[in-house]
Amino acid sequence: MNAPPKEISGIPALDAALPALRLLGPSGFIVAHNITFRGPEYYHSEYPKGWQREYESKSYAYFDPVLLWNIMNTGDRRWSDVKLPDLRGVLKAARAYNLNFGASFARSRKGKKSILTIARADREFTDEEMAFLSATFEQMMDNLESDMGGGLTPVELETLRCLRDGMTYNEAAELLKVSVPTVKARVEKIRSKLGARNAMQALAIALQRKLI
Repeated sequence: MNAPPKEISGIPALDAALPALRLLGPSGFIVAHNITFRGPEYYHSEYPKGWQREYESKSYAYFDPVLLWNIMNTGDRRWSDVKLPDLRGVLKAARAYNLNFGASFARSRKGKKSILTIARADREFTDEEMAFLSATFEQMMDNLESDMGGGLTPVELETLRCLRDGMTYNEAAELLKVSVPTVKARVEKIRSKLGARNAMQALAIALQRKLI
């Protein structure tokens, strides 16, 4: 139920899963992928904006029993099955935003935690829905890991390194022994693959994801 401060856009891995998540979780959901002390590498929230503001302004993250369970464990759990104390009444406060029933899915890969939490107002998630959401989250993580790599080719990564080192297109072309139009075409493909608006944002995304 945490609401990290930043969303990273331009990653299409959620596209296939969004309709199912919205159908099963009409009150909203959060995906936080590869969480570090700096926050998640990828974050997407469809919880009500009012709840996100209240959650952040009242620092519920320090007291949220669901979030604490996700941090300490891996696996699948309905919120009602989380037995940690709710000292600040986070779950009670959430009901004002139709977050009455929920489920959490916590995974750890390569030492980094990823979390899906999803909510609805009317009933508990069934066993079949829990199994479906668990499998969907696993596939989503596979897709995110693939997409966050950007699908960049070795020559595209080499071109990005030239930009990282402050080279002009002419200098990069000379070093790579290709034409300037070829360098520009590579940069355009990189920009498209990473969902960046321009070359500088593409470079920033690549550095953030440690592609180069």
